[in-house]
Amino acid sequence: MYEKRSSRILSSADVISAFPVRKTNEKLMGLIGRFAKYSAYVLAVVLSLLIVFLIARTAMLSPEAGYVPSHPQGTNEVIDTELSAAATSAIVPRTGVFYHGVKLGEYEGDNATISDIIDHFSITLNEHDVLSHSLDTVVSYGMTLEIDSVTYVEEIIEEVIPYQSVTIETQTIPKGTTKIQTAGVNGSSQKVVRTKHINGEPTDEAVNFDRYTAPVTEEILKGVGGTFLAPDGKSYNYSYYLDVTATAYTHTGDPTYMGTVAEVGIIAVDPRNIDLGSNVYVIGNYGDYGVCRAEDIGGGIKGLRIDVFLDTEEECVIFGRRKMRAYILE
Repeated sequence: MYEKRSSRILSSADVISAFPVRKTNEKLMGLIGRFAKYSAYVLAVVLSLLIVFLIARTAMLSPEAGYVPSHPQGTNEVIDTELSAAATSAIVPRTGVFYHGVKLGEYEGDNATISDIIDHFSITLNEHDVLSHSLDTVVSYGMTLEIDSVTYVEEIIEEVIPYQSVTIETQTIPKGTTKIQTAGVNGSSQKVVRTKHINGEPTDEAVNFDRYTAPVTEEILKGVGGTFLAPDGKSYNYSYYLDVTATAYTHTGDPTYMGTVAEVGIIAVDPRNIDLGSNVYVIGNYGDYGVCRAEDIGGGIKGLRIDVFLDTEEECVIFGRRKMRAYILE
């Protein structure tokens, strides 16, 4: 009896010790079953997608769908060019337009030129406008047209350079008098800063340069007179002299302009150059008329001309027209 009880006790222990092992095996089998189930689902989905792809590819490559078989070697480039042209033609060029820094809008269109865009926006160009592209440029995708007003502003800092005066002694104007031969003109030194403005805004493009205008020297003639040695060896002091053209006249029966009797030693002059009543010594390469008096005038005696009196008309013809010098004596 004792032995049977021991046997039963051992059997119960065996069952108790075997229970965790069975429970672990059941969990493992459950996990394996679920993995197999999910794997079957994934495989079914992949197979379904593959079947759909094959059906779609067959439909796309069919002649009804517009499929063109592969070209021979060397023709792929033509196909790429055609596809690129087709894609490009679907893009409408849009050109942004800026006028004097303000955006006017965008121009959309094919085969348009910059000139067409300007007409479209009714833009009137002036002499200061500078375009980013020439008028005959054909627009392209993404192009921007900028019309800027470019002007230059000058700031001038001027310094006056006074003219100088020089005095030139001469015997051709009356002694003790002066005459301005060349008028003096002030010069100037200018510092110029020229700044470039774009649409009214100054840029850093400034150019500095100097302008120099030389002064004109004033020339003043001063009469100083002189001494003349006549052919007879006698010296004469004169106030000034004039190089004149001399002609001759003779008796007319009329008195001189000063009311005196016309005779040898009388000359007709232009009173603006030789005062009436002046003593004059007339000499030239063609002869020496000598000392005479300016007492007459004549209608044709103007400027640097004199008329000497001779006794006969024949002498006047022989005298003719001569270059002579008239010394106005003191």
